[in-house]
Amino acid sequence: MLKVLHLNGVPIYTFLRIEEAIFRCKNAGSWLVTNVGTPSPSIIMGISGVAEKVSHIEKVKERGVNIIKRYSGGGTVVVSNNTLFVSLIGDQTFLDKWKVKMYPREIMKWTESVYKPVFKESPNFSLLENDYVIGKLKFGGNAQCLSLGRFVHHTSFLLDYNENDMDLLQMPDRAPEYRESRRHSDFLCKLKDHVHLPPSDTQSTPKITPTPLPYDILNYIEPSPFILPHIENTTVEYPHARLGNHLAKRIENSLKELIESTDQNNQIDSNLQNRMGDMAKLDTIQHVDLEYAAMFLKLPHRISNAVVSIE
Repeated sequence: MLKVLHLNGVPIYTFLRIEEAIFRCKNAGSWLVTNVGTPSPSIIMGISGVAEKVSHIEKVKERGVNIIKRYSGGGTVVVSNNTLFVSLIGDQTFLDKWKVKMYPREIMKWTESVYKPVFKESPNFSLLENDYVIGKLKFGGNAQCLSLGRFVHHTSFLLDYNENDMDLLQMPDRAPEYRESRRHSDFLCKLKDHVHLPPSDTQSTPKITPTPLPYDILNYIEPSPFILPHIENTTVEYPHARLGNHLAKRIENSLKELIESTDQNNQIDSNLQNRMGDMAKLDTIQHVDLEYAAMFLKLPHRISNAVVSIE
């Protein structure tokens, strides 16, 4: 059973903590977790990132932007209220349906089949090196973590972005070849310019109600400055909230169709069927809420996300 959790406006540090707790739990099963926007801009580095090398520290200090080191690899991104976060979490049992091995490249390639129907308006959509692109313009950055038989593949999608936020980042030492040393403004694109909402969804919704955080979550997530603004501030503008939620639903539907079509086409061989038993019939989507997901925070697990102190 694929568990699905759709969130709105949960702070990125909180989101990463919950996501990691699910990932670290061996028996948590397979998940799709999405989150439309984070209340304020933040810089998110990979686990080996060094703040002084990936960002313009003086600008970061001046803007008061938080820097967070996540538990997965990959590069550095700036996220904001115009970012859609999507996480695919699972184990080898889940990947077996598509005969995908738990190797980074195989998982990365498999995700292209998940997202291709989502961005059907853009025939030039592809997975290029490790990025999701339209033509040669990036709109989705990926990172992965594989540990103890489980994987997480998480993506930040640019619904829109502020060029001043992108100017906080330095040119990375290691960049994909297709970037060709281009500046962020010449290298990125905005999904708002490429994905069209259905007529019923075209009404603008600049303000959304963030997903309420269970109050006992405060006992498991620190530092509290990342949590309190979420509880107290419900007036953050999310100009592309409808677009983000529309895409989150498309991703859910794409995964559901992939699962169901695989079962219908009998792509699971008999030996695998016998070995997996009922787990081979992953044709059910179970929607869960944040309170359900937050219970994984209460289980003992390693915590790798960290807030970077800038002196």
